[in-house]
Amino acid sequence: MTQTKTISGDIESVVRELFSGNPPPEGRYQLLPEDANGDLGLVFEILITVLLEALVFLNDGTLDLESSGTDLLDKVFNQLKPYFESIKYKLIVESKTLLCDANDTVINMLSPYRYCKVLIASMNREYFREKKLNKEYTFLLNPVSIERERLDEYYALFVIGHKAYKLRFESNY
Repeated sequence: MTQTKTISGDIESVVRELFSGNPPPEGRYQLLPEDANGDLGLVFEILITVLLEALVFLNDGTLDLESSGTDLLDKVFNQLKPYFESIKYKLIVESKTLLCDANDTVINMLSPYRYCKVLIASMNREYFREKKLNKEYTFLLNPVSIERERLDEYYALFVIGHKAYKLRFESNY
């Protein structure tokens, strides 16, 4: 049995420790206290931030996903799964190809109960400039999102071109 090690610090240092090298064994790290599952929205926000920071870290400090293409992104999401298992969470990724442009109306029709929508700076330059955001990403909380009973009921919508990703996590505690 693998001994669990607590991992702490700011998100960027946690990501550097966790994602430098091969995936650690399942359950190797404890990122959040076991009783953190009481505030599932907060747990979800921390996990989605770790995921997005990992994408930035693994892409040398940038998040230009438009030029990378969705096939590469699909592979990266699969490669990240064992890393999340090492912190006792399962990353669940579902994707669908959109038949039209992914504007807000379509996204809201597809996902009125999402917890948040992920925006990438390279694909939303005007929004990031207007809001004076200095990160490679942000996520917008859904004002009509309701509190859920289980972590895997929270999800983020992440749209790249004509492909929509639904990102969820499941606790392995």
